[in-house]
Amino acid sequence: MNENKINYIFTYRGSKIADIIKVYSYAFNRAPIIDIDISNFYFKRDDFQKSRLMLSYHGNNNDDVKNILKNGDAQS
Repeated sequence: MNENKINYIFTYRGSKIADIIKVYSYAFNRAPIIDIDISNFYFKRDDFQKSRLMLSYHGNNNDDVKNILKNGDAQS
């Protein structure tokens, strides 16, 4: 992060879809890096034109993360 002069990563861990969309939509084009748990990913690629996107996953260690990333569905 220091090499790229990034002073913070924006993240939000909410459970309500409307809140997740509202909070992250505010961060678009403002935060240098936005971290979104893949299970809360409700956005289009175009939403992140001026911010870097970092996907993370905070689920069960037994989950098939490769399949989740492929299908974009943490519930499967």
